[in-house]
Amino acid sequence: DVCSSDLKNLKPIGGLGYNMIHLTPFQELGNNSHYSIKDHLEVSEQLFPIGFPKEKRWPEFIKQVQKIEDDLGIGILSDVVLNHVSPNRSEER
Repeated sequence: DVCSSDLKNLKPIGGLGYNMIHLTPFQELGNNSHYSIKDHLEVSEQLFPIGFPKEKRWPEFIKQVQKIEDDLGIGILSDVVLNHVSPNRSEER
């Protein structure tokens, strides 16, 4: 399980009554800034172990978010700022 330690670390937060976590953008980064997005359609490789397959990032990310919501009752909120893009961003799809 990619995020099992994160789930363990979040458990006390839920116990304190928090029901929402705000994430900085989790998309593929361009310039090591969470507000310099290289690709809005890809989950950042930095969230996974080295060598984790690119095609499995979205399914795993969704699975872990769902697990946090179901097991801990904590919702996930993230910024989506479409004009925060990196100069080396991926071409429009």
